[in-house]
Amino acid sequence: MSYDIDEFVNTNKFNVEFDGELFDYDEDLMTQTFEKDITFDTINENAYPVLVYELNTKAVAWYDTEQFLGYQS
Repeated sequence: MSYDIDEFVNTNKFNVEFDGELFDYDEDLMTQTFEKDITFDTINENAYPVLVYELNTKAVAWYDTEQFLGYQS
């Protein structure tokens, strides 16, 4: 891991937000929908409920599974 999780999440404001009602508050479905738009090879769960998506050990996205929002680069 070549980055600080807190710094990555806190310096990259969310640019994706889901309306839980539209997804019937299905966390798995919203997470899968978020993942469709990014290329990654690893999910770092050290900051759960925030998931950090990595590609070649670099953070490329994060998703908060409780707030239904995230960041995609």
